[in-house]
Amino acid sequence: MIKRIAGLVGGWLLGNLLFSPSDLTAHRNSAMNLECGNCHIEGKATKVIIKGFPSQFQPGRSYTITVEVQSKVLSVSESKGGFAAQVVGGTLKIKDDKNTQLLHGYLTHTQEGNTKRKWVFEWVAPQDAEEAVLTVMGVAANGDYSPYGDGVAVEALSAKKAVTKAKK
Repeated sequence: MIKRIAGLVGGWLLGNLLFSPSDLTAHRNSAMNLECGNCHIEGKATKVIIKGFPSQFQPGRSYTITVEVQSKVLSVSESKGGFAAQVVGGTLKIKDDKNTQLLHGYLTHTQEGNTKRKWVFEWVAPQDAEEAVLTVMGVAANGDYSPYGDGVAVEALSAKKAVTKAKK
């Protein structure tokens, strides 16, 4: 019995040495990139809805963005979903620091935010760019803490700099 316990503890310690804490907790604490589908095996149809990202933007203006993961995947625990967002052009900013965070260049959910399927953040439009692209990967978790049966989706929207008419 003592050998068995020692083996379990040794395996746990070895696992913690081989993987960084972010690798072990990435599922609930954040999404480290836009590659959720590499681990989460898709379950039921899932959709990412982005609201508030304009088709034309005013340089330097701040926009409130809402991201929602819609799916018929039901969760059996408090873990309901997650997301990662990246923008080319402009800056993503946290509006709700309890449920969202900036991590390694992505705006993503926190552990508390993992209990939701809807998040809010800000995007500040670029001053000098002519176009911006927002990409969001979302997961609808079934809550069994495995990568199987979760819904995964991605959505990308682009916006162009608004054309201002010259005064006559």
